[in-house]
Amino acid sequence: MRPSALLCSGSAAVLNPVHVIARLGEYRAPEQMETKRLSQNSDVYSFGVLLLEVLTGRDPDEVVAAAGAGDLPGWVRSMVKEEWTAEVFDQELMRYKNIEEEMVSMLHVALAACVASAPEKRPEMVEVVRMIEEIRVEQ
Repeated sequence: MRPSALLCSGSAAVLNPVHVIARLGEYRAPEQMETKRLSQNSDVYSFGVLLLEVLTGRDPDEVVAAAGAGDLPGWVRSMVKEEWTAEVFDQELMRYKNIEEEMVSMLHVALAACVASAPEKRPEMVEVVRMIEEIRVEQ
């Protein structure tokens, strides 16, 4: 994982927000292109891209360059839409016994909540943590 993936609005207190946004790269929320502002909603989006990176084992920049899908969330959505969900996951993770259901649940948190197109539809980070903890309890 690149350090830029971890630069979110918390860094804005010490760094110039314009520099932080520039370093976010493919982790940047769509609305940041227009507003050039960091927010908790954009942090949740960045976290969602990070979750997708972990689940897929794919670097967001490489997906954009190779697949031409626009971004990692777009590529994952297209794979899920075509019902190729199992092919989305990192094969190294799939080696673990009985993990697929948990990974599908995590994918749902990332896609349906964190990287929602509309910033106001994204949950607060506290809610994302609760959703992830619930997955672990259910399993």
